[in-house]
Amino acid sequence: MNITLYQIIFDWGGVLAPDDSLLAAEHLSKKYKCDYEELRKVLWDEEGFSEGKNEEGYFKKILEKFPIPKEEIIEWKNKALPNDTFTFCHKLKKKGYTVHLLSDQMQWRADFIRNNFDLQCFDQIMFSSEIGHIKKEKEAFLCMINAGRIDLKKAVFVDDSKCKIAVAKEVGLDAILYINLPDLKKQLHKRGITI
Repeated sequence: MNITLYQIIFDWGGVLAPDDSLLAAEHLSKKYKCDYEELRKVLWDEEGFSEGKNEEGYFKKILEKFPIPKEEIIEWKNKALPNDTFTFCHKLKKKGYTVHLLSDQMQWRADFIRNNFDLQCFDQIMFSSEIGHIKKEKEAFLCMINAGRIDLKKAVFVDDSKCKIAVAKEVGLDAILYINLPDLKKQLHKRGITI
C-alpha cells in the first residue's frame, strides 16, 4: 500500500503519553503494598468506566478492592506527561498534515490534558467523555470521521490497542498499532508520510 495520507488520528494514552494506568499502578502498588497486576487491571478496566462512561463507578470499583483515595489516583494518572511522539505530532502539523486526537478519557483527565498541554497541532480533538462513545464502539470513530470531514482513503489511525485498531478498520480506516516512535515513523513512511 503506497498511497499518500494527509490525515493522522492519534490516541493519547500509550501513544502520545505513557499509559496513565500503568504509571499510577506502578507507584500506588508500592505505596499501598498491593498487587501491581491486580491494581493495574482495576485502574485500566475493561468495563469502560475509565474511558469516560461512568467516572463515579470507576472510583467506586477501585475503592471496593484497594484503599486508595480518589485524589491520589487522579494525581498519579496526571503524571503521565506527553512524550516524543507528541512532539512528532507538532512536526507533522508544521509539514502540512492534518492531525487529530481521539482518546478514551474521563472528563477530569480530558480537562487536565486540554489545560496543561499545547494541543494546537490538532485540527479536531475528541475525548470519549465528551462524545459519549469509547473507541471499542464504531460510533467513536464515526463521530471523528464526520466532524473532521475525514476521507477514509487519505487517513490513518494510530493506537496502542489491538482491539481499538480492529474497530477502526471495521469503519474503513487504515490503522497502525503503535509500538514506539521509530516504528511509527517507518509505518508512516510506508504510507508516504515523511518528515
